[in-house]
Amino acid sequence: MVTFPARVKINIFLVQRNLCIVHQPKWLTISELEKWYEAEKAEEQNAVFPKNYNYRELSRLLLRHCRDGFKDVDQLDQLIEDIWNIRVAKLRVSCQNVLKTRWQNEIPEHGGFYKISNFTQMEINYIR
Repeated sequence: MVTFPARVKINIFLVQRNLCIVHQPKWLTISELEKWYEAEKAEEQNAVFPKNYNYRELSRLLLRHCRDGFKDVDQLDQLIEDIWNIRVAKLRVSCQNVLKTRWQNEIPEHGGFYKISNFTQMEINYIR
């Protein structure tokens, strides 16, 4: 079985040599991204995060290398950026809340840990 990065690299390789066509995924359409954007905006105060792993990496690769098969590439790119900004802002608020309450709790010998769920690895690494 081929993992995510290898599959994408193979497909991009084939697209660059005009050996295949990449069809626009359903989640990467303006209507779907606008729904997701509105949901992210509405849930901003509730700290509820939908699971959409690798959305930013995939969209960047697809929009950069497969522009010919996609409609409204600039608008798609802007929507992905807006979703990214909202999600990173949510993560920052979560981290700030942890830092505010950390002084109230005794720190365990192992340093403790915090559960951060429903964020992509890229979002977490960005905040680090």
